[in-house]
Amino acid sequence: MRMFVALELPDGLKAEIADLSRTLSRGCGGRFVDHEGYHLTLAFLGVIDEMGVALAADALDEACIGMAPVRLVPNGLGKFGSSRDATLWLGFAPEPELVGLFGRVRDGLRVRGLPFDEKPFSPHVTLARHACLSEGTLSVTSLPAETDAACVTLFRSTLSPGGPIYTPLHTVGWE
Repeated sequence: MRMFVALELPDGLKAEIADLSRTLSRGCGGRFVDHEGYHLTLAFLGVIDEMGVALAADALDEACIGMAPVRLVPNGLGKFGSSRDATLWLGFAPEPELVGLFGRVRDGLRVRGLPFDEKPFSPHVTLARHACLSEGTLSVTSLPAETDAACVTLFRSTLSPGGPIYTPLHTVGWE
């Protein structure tokens, strides 16, 4: 199974990001992500078996012990790739609680011998894939408001012609 761990976004933030995406879609083409698919990836595990899923769930349980809500501070738009075929994203400030959660999740996966993508942490939410960006597309007048998140999920990602389908397998929340 193709798996990743993500911080889930509160519904209000998802709605604000969807509004931002609608505004951006007027100025560029591409395949925009449905608001239900918005998440902030903490670790991409790739393909793991059932035992790996159980170990990853255990790592999440441990990483979230004693957690307080994580502050999410949107801090700008960006892209991966070229302007003619870009992944468009909304970035978030590396607040201490967010960076700490990222580290705890990855440490838990590492201790259990689970492989994951070791790229440096770049907190963001993907807005669109295969976007064609014109001059000024990334200049917006307002970003979503700061908010807190308090839920981490282990997701299965199934690739399909219409885009990936995310299925939650294990969720840990806190207050």
